[in-house]
Amino acid sequence: MHAGSVARVSLRAVLLPGTALLVPGAAGAAEVLATTRAEVLAALRRLVASAPAGIVLVAPGERSRHGLLRASLGEAGIDGRWLGWREPDATPADRSRAVRTGTAGVAASVGLLALAGAGNHQEVEVVELTGRHGREGSPGSATGTDDLALVAEVARRVAKGAALVVVGDLSDDAPPVRLLLDVAARHSWTSSVVATVERLAGDQELTYAVATFEDLPSDLTR
Repeated sequence: MHAGSVARVSLRAVLLPGTALLVPGAAGAAEVLATTRAEVLAALRRLVASAPAGIVLVAPGERSRHGLLRASLGEAGIDGRWLGWREPDATPADRSRAVRTGTAGVAASVGLLALAGAGNHQEVEVVELTGRHGREGSPGSATGTDDLALVAEVARRVAKGAALVVVGDLSDDAPPVRLLLDVAARHSWTSSVVATVERLAGDQELTYAVATFEDLPSDLTR
């Protein structure tokens, strides 16, 4: 590194909780998870600002699949009209080059809506993993395939500069989190975790974690 230059740290991945309550309006008029939401938005804004070569969102799902999917919290019984985050409308150019092939599950939809809330306008490739192996596609869904093939494809995308947004909890052994930790170890990313404590109705307290993963310049890793 030249004298006087500043090493550039690149944010490569963000891990965020998959609860629908993260989305403003999902709890009606009640204000919940405000601290966690602020941490998620701050991390995702950094990620979006880094202008990655694509964004891949990985989340747990009912079947293994990937594609350009629409966000919906309908499976959680939440009407999208009341949500504070909405995916941007497709421009004519978007419509000509990419067709969203289905509706994402709740966890992936939380990630898509959070990216929209952070100002993302890139198309996001959604990957949903089940932890099972074997082809599970269904008519009208995004391409069905097995977790192993999807994990390999995500690794290839990351190697080419794509950023990762993963929905899950670091304490889980869920496939999306395992994938993230494996990729982070392979590329020697450094991680930072912010834990938040949120108080819900009846004085119930829940702890959430937002993690960021950075790629340090080689000068700093020697």
